[in-house]
Amino acid sequence: MLGFALLGGLILNIMPCVLPVLGMKLNSIISGAGQSRKQVRLSFLASSAGIITSFLLLAGALSALKMAGHMIGWGIQFQSSGFIILMAVVTLLFAANLLGLFNIQLPSSMSTWLATKGDHSYSGHFIQGMFATLLATPCSAPFLGTAVAYALGASYVQLWLIFAFLGIGMSIPWLMFTVFPGLVKAFPKPGAWMNKLKLMFGTMMLLTSLWLTSLLSAFIGTTATVLIIGIVVIASFVMVGKVYGRKAFILMSGLSVFALGGGLIVGSVTADSWSTPIVDDLNWQRLDAQSIPSLVAEGKTVFVDVTADWCITCKANKIGVVLQDPVYSQLQQANVVTMRGDWTTPSDSVTGYLQSYGRFGVPFNIVYGPKHPEGIALPVILTSDNVIQALNAANGTPND
Repeated sequence: MLGFALLGGLILNIMPCVLPVLGMKLNSIISGAGQSRKQVRLSFLASSAGIITSFLLLAGALSALKMAGHMIGWGIQFQSSGFIILMAVVTLLFAANLLGLFNIQLPSSMSTWLATKGDHSYSGHFIQGMFATLLATPCSAPFLGTAVAYALGASYVQLWLIFAFLGIGMSIPWLMFTVFPGLVKAFPKPGAWMNKLKLMFGTMMLLTSLWLTSLLSAFIGTTATVLIIGIVVIASFVMVGKVYGRKAFILMSGLSVFALGGGLIVGSVTADSWSTPIVDDLNWQRLDAQSIPSLVAEGKTVFVDVTADWCITCKANKIGVVLQDPVYSQLQQANVVTMRGDWTTPSDSVTGYLQSYGRFGVPFNIVYGPKHPEGIALPVILTSDNVIQALNAANGTPND
């Protein structure tokens, strides 16, 4: 399980949740290309320490909830509107800083003192590491679910050990730079192109902030959420205009309108050539675990999808597999019942259902049928083949 934790933590680095923070880290690497080997080592060691510390804080929070008798799981902090607001504000501030909309100016005396002490903002690298971990929690990855499920059902010592190894696994790329600081020289030399790169990373972080804000719709409603997003976008455009001039404001507005309109036009023109238009019109029923045995006894096949709005892996499974043929057509068959458990906000029934299968996070998909009334659990990352095979095995249809 410790090995699974290492691999799961390592794979988190390539999940889309962590990408904006990796962009910030890449920018700091290139900016510090002239640093000494010691400074490079310490900066990457600080990032690694931030990642591991954040995982240990998660372990502590989950331990406290477990001792208090609460139901726990991976990513449950995204079920809190307060946490989502905090993350949205932090990512928005990071985005504004990368876009050059504001800079924190220290007093000249303090700047001189820091320069003489050789400080290179190791605390900033530490915070980047912690932030990367928090943004990684909406994502599930291979090996991660197994390790977390074992940890949350094991002793407190084992829970802390596994979460520490998750942190070490996610830190492996940064630890490589700590051991081999000369790898920094492989990156391009600093130049004017870095300003464009910062703008790109700033835009990515702004989009992350807007995505986090969109998750508030489950708490405050769609209208209020859209209003907040509109205010943030307009304010960002206005600030860009003030910093970079009216031309930048007009250009940014024009590009946004062009991108939105162009996307709609391209989508409408090419929709017929898609394998299946991405429209979720499946007859989803609310998850009712007690009704599944009776449905199976009637000869039905039941496909259960436990998901959450903040779960990136869930959305990838939905768009890439569930709503695409051949799975989409198979789930529309008359003998197939589709059930969905929503874990976006706290739900004791959904949490209890997950834990009955030894799962403590989403996505979780399982197929029941006359030949497998106990259910066939599917992997975290779905493929068309494994879903079709499970559906056929559950209802007794031979696979080709």
